[in-house]
Amino acid sequence: MNHICGSTDLIIEMMNECGADAISVDQKNNVVETRKKLGDDVLILGNFDPYGTLVQMDIGEVEPVIKKCIDDGVDAVWPGCDLWPDMKKENVEAYVQTVKEYGKKASPAVGRL
Repeated sequence: MNHICGSTDLIIEMMNECGADAISVDQKNNVVETRKKLGDDVLILGNFDPYGTLVQMDIGEVEPVIKKCIDDGVDAVWPGCDLWPDMKKENVEAYVQTVKEYGKKASPAVGRL
């Protein structure tokens, strides 16, 4: 796994050239552009803002954030950075439930597995 915090749009190809099995990107990364640059054969994990989504948001705001990650082309919905100890339990549950319900289609790199 190769992860670099921050906006990695300008170096995403170099991150991939390091030879990791997967690339994890921060919430500042543009996943749609990353998917275009790297193609469907690279596992991309990311990229929601864990503090904003799991700590600050109301439960009803979580689902659209997680759906956007899936729609943008991640292979696994992954926090863009560290998880915070004061996450709201109901927000974590909404995150997991949204992935279970909405993430049933094959991810872009599924053929690689």
